[in-house]
Amino acid sequence: MYKISTFDNKLCHVLRHHLDLAGNDCGIPYSIWSFSPATRWNVIYEFFTNKPMCQAALFPLIYWMVLFISIWGTIRSIIEFIGRLGVKDKGIVLWRQRSYNMLTLSMLCKCRLVGAFVMFHIWLLLSYGIMTVSPHYMIPWLTINLVTMLFEMITWLLNLSLGQTKMDLHTVCSILLPFAFHWLVACVRNVFRNAIDMKDLDKLRLWPIFK
Repeated sequence: MYKISTFDNKLCHVLRHHLDLAGNDCGIPYSIWSFSPATRWNVIYEFFTNKPMCQAALFPLIYWMVLFISIWGTIRSIIEFIGRLGVKDKGIVLWRQRSYNMLTLSMLCKCRLVGAFVMFHIWLLLSYGIMTVSPHYMIPWLTINLVTMLFEMITWLLNLSLGQTKMDLHTVCSILLPFAFHWLVACVRNVFRNAIDMKDLDKLRLWPIFK
């Protein structure tokens, strides 16, 4: 075993330094000068989407939970969009209270209308991607949700540090739950990608028509 490991290490060394052909199997070499953001992001992404709960035994629960929430998000977005059409200055109800002192109620309603329209399409793409095992359709939702979560987190931390808001259970849950669901969606997408690479999609399709 020691000799085989030594041979593998030497082979990786030759491939990396002399032929520039080393792949992922040889691992990432330690260096104080390598600041590749893409590589670091891939390592973090793989860690959170593969460990410790994104396993085959728990995947059915994760899949159906993500599918149900995505369909619920699609329905809720279209209902909100239709409900705001032709209605001026309708009150805005938010799960977590926010203050927008620079915008009037009319402008907020218009922004909410556009946001509901955009989110309807993003939720719809997510639902379609889950039902058809198409991970690329899940990227828009993951991207928008990640940007929104980071913005919400930074804003909340700033308000908390300035004493403009207080830490309570409701606020913490409103911050953490989107992160949890984002992880679940990323888990499903990662499983889909691996299944596509291995050409093993039969047990991931809802209906045979989606081939």
